[in-house]
Amino acid sequence: MSTHDTPATYNRDEAVAIREIVLEGGSPICPRCDKPLTLRTPVALDEMMVQEVSCPMCHRCVIIREEETRSREPGVEG
Repeated sequence: MSTHDTPATYNRDEAVAIREIVLEGGSPICPRCDKPLTLRTPVALDEMMVQEVSCPMCHRCVIIREEETRSREPGVEG
């Protein structure tokens, strides 16, 4: 089994910061290795849309759920 089979996660503070940048439309940088993060295409999972944001260098990732994105859109209460 490869060490890359199950990606490591970011700690809570790192994940919150990454989510904020993504939800604001920014280009997130990995807080661990300073490389640009990859935003995967959103996919349907258990009746919701999710998007993986991952680091191609250190293989850490965070998942952003659709309702997190919708709750940040202007004029939409969440």
